[in-house]
Amino acid sequence: GNGYVYNLFSGHSFDGRAINSYATTKDYDFGSIERDKFLSRLYATIEPLAGYTNATLDFDYYTDGDDSTEYSLGTVTLNETSGIQNAKLPFPITNQRRCKMISIKFGNNSTDAPFTVRSLGLKFNWGGER
Repeated sequence: GNGYVYNLFSGHSFDGRAINSYATTKDYDFGSIERDKFLSRLYATIEPLAGYTNATLDFDYYTDGDDSTEYSLGTVTLNETSGIQNAKLPFPITNQRRCKMISIKFGNNSTDAPFTVRSLGLKFNWGGER
C-alpha cells in the first residue's frame, strides 16, 4: 500500500478533482432499420441533485453504429435554476443529420455536479430507404 486511507462513495469528486462521467444509449432505429431519419432536435429533461446547480452537460451522438465518429450537439449548463430543467438541442447543419440509427452520449467533467437525465426525446423526419 501507499499508507493512505481512502473514503469511498463519499462526495462528488475524486480527491477534489473532477470525475469524467458519461453514458451512451444503445442504437435506436425507431422500428425501421431500412428507412432514413433526418435528425432535427434532441429534447432532454435533466435534474441536478438538490443543492448542486453547477453541472455542465455535454451532448454528443453517433450514427449508424459507428462509434468512432462523434458529433457534438452542444452543452447544457444547469446553473440557472434548481429542480427539473428542459433543454432543446438542434442538430447542427454541419454535422451528419441523416442516418438509420442513432445513439446519444451525455456526461460532464465537473466536480460536485451530480445530475440525473430523466428523459430524452428526438424529433426527426422519415426518409426513404437507402
